[in-house]
Amino acid sequence: MDDASLERIAPIIKERITTLDDSVDISSFFFKNDFIYNIERLKIEELTIEETIKVGEAIINELTKLTDMRIIPTELAMQSLLEKLHLNPKQVFTFMREAISAQRVTPPLFESMAILGKIETIKRILKAIDFLKSMS
Repeated sequence: MDDASLERIAPIIKERITTLDDSVDISSFFFKNDFIYNIERLKIEELTIEETIKVGEAIINELTKLTDMRIIPTELAMQSLLEKLHLNPKQVFTFMREAISAQRVTPPLFESMAILGKIETIKRILKAIDFLKSMS
């Protein structure tokens, strides 16, 4: 993480922390990616593991079409995907949050993805999909 990235992290975590100590827990995923996923939190509510994998693959497909992870285009692409898949934001965005951070509480999703960048975001979602495949 370079100084520019750190400067982008601070504003998006400030509303979600009470003390400076809280900043470590909420932002640690930016600095590591050796997550231990929780199957119950990663699996999309009301879907099977296999269906969750398919949603994850659809997310990857949409993200690869984007030139970068700018917030508005990424969010619009994911909103469009929600409509195609007939899923709600809570289902898909919870999966994405878990996939990129292995945390329930994070800074805003699309801002976090923009900071991580396209390659790292996709790599983390692929890792989550691989984890799910190992559980099915």
